[in-house]
Amino acid sequence: MQAFQDPNIRVEGGDDGVLVATIDMPGRSMNVLSAPMMDSLDHLIDWVSATPAVRSVVLTSGKTAFIAGADLEMVRMFTQRARHDSASALHELCGRLGRIFRRLELTPTPYVAAIQGLAFGGGLELTLACNQRVIAENGQVGVPEVKLGLLPGAGGTQRLPRLIGKRAALRMALLGEPEAADSALSLGLVDEVVPADRLLAAAHRRALTLAGKPAVAPWDQQGWRAPGAADELGDAAAVDDFVEGLGISREQRRQYPAYDAILACVSGGFALPMTPAGEWEMTCFVELIRDPVAGNMIRSLFLDRQRAAKTLPAAGRKPRAAVLGADASAVAAMLRTLRIEVVPPDGRDDAITLLTSPERSAPRDAVAWLKAPTDSPRAAGVASGVWVSEPTTHGRAVEVSVEERETDASLGLEFARWLRATPLVTRGGVLLPKLAAANTATAPNSEDRLLAVALEAARVWCAGVSFDTGLADSAAVIAGLHPPYTGGPFEYLRQRGAAAIRNAAATSHGSSASLFRVPDRLEELTAALA
Repeated sequence: MQAFQDPNIRVEGGDDGVLVATIDMPGRSMNVLSAPMMDSLDHLIDWVSATPAVRSVVLTSGKTAFIAGADLEMVRMFTQRARHDSASALHELCGRLGRIFRRLELTPTPYVAAIQGLAFGGGLELTLACNQRVIAENGQVGVPEVKLGLLPGAGGTQRLPRLIGKRAALRMALLGEPEAADSALSLGLVDEVVPADRLLAAAHRRALTLAGKPAVAPWDQQGWRAPGAADELGDAAAVDDFVEGLGISREQRRQYPAYDAILACVSGGFALPMTPAGEWEMTCFVELIRDPVAGNMIRSLFLDRQRAAKTLPAAGRKPRAAVLGADASAVAAMLRTLRIEVVPPDGRDDAITLLTSPERSAPRDAVAWLKAPTDSPRAAGVASGVWVSEPTTHGRAVEVSVEERETDASLGLEFARWLRATPLVTRGGVLLPKLAAANTATAPNSEDRLLAVALEAARVWCAGVSFDTGLADSAAVIAGLHPPYTGGPFEYLRQRGAAAIRNAAATSHGSSASLFRVPDRLEELTAALA
């Protein structure tokens, strides 16, 4: 028997014929489903199928979590390829993972998934292709793809409803929220919940029981019927009522096409055999990924957010702040809710001093808490200006503004780390407070609002304020100043183009002409964003 050697999966087996395959990607804190990881899964399936001594497999992880989902850099590549590749090319590219899972499901060797920590997205879809699933008490499973503007495209929209029924599957897929271990058991997603220290033993016991028996998924057996009534959510009115009951409005469905794509994917594939159902799922996935919304959300909410997080300093001083100014009491109360110690302004070296408005004199190394847009956030002795957004469903954003000649924004970034906020550094002026002012000056949820905020962003850029536009988009989305489906104000400008923006501004019916003033350098900006 040829030994199994792979950079991402290690195996060990005993005389009982049960192989333990441990997914453990080197140099990563979590396992993700990347192209190399897909190579490794293909390699494992090939090797197991060619090794008669292996009678069943326990699939587990060497990390604290099972698999966190797909590699987002790979998903971003998918969205970029979707701009110009044909549907058939995208079907081949994006459908590989689902084909691997279907191949695993059809192998005669039984697989048991041992789930510790979290199994999200493709991680859960991998376990659904196994014959049985055991989860640790601290485990969580879910399909969060809708939060990326996508759908579970590796069998999730087909195996979930067959396993737990349409309603439960759609609730998981449309909301994207995780299920705890006990909930997963009650839904029928997993077969057993055990303490973490007994996970492998429980999975091994199940694999030993299955060893040598034909491994056939329930939906591949003749006469199988899915749980739930055959006509469950069988008409459009019932579907609309169900979706509205989840808190998803018609306007949200219009803005975020993933909702209707998930609905169509589940309803269109439910009555099909699994292999053509998987092909239908990928057809829906490809159509969805060709819409720019998915790429916008992936960049602003995840990839650029991760880039922004890398600008934060490592943990340093204890979170401790002194607050001065007219709004000191309100700011101090907010800081306490975030478990930041508020101390008297006595010049202690281990505390950051916050000024709730710029003052002529300030303690050394103070941060000005900006409450209104201003091009000159600094006061004498102030290291940097700081604007903090209200919390949104995505978190908080913090703008750290320094003078053009200034290079050190570390004090403001340390404060942003205390707040667990997404940071944006600007030099020579401010951005987010001005976007907030434009955001509140127009009608909510209107195209005028999107345009006004984007034009304000363009005017700030054209005025020479320096910042990373990708990080600015991420901060604006997280702060609630531009919706995720647009990707942020600069991505909105790039995708619409200078000519369309000028035309829209000329015909806008906004209450203030100044909100829709187009800067002379708009074409230069959109060219730079391309």
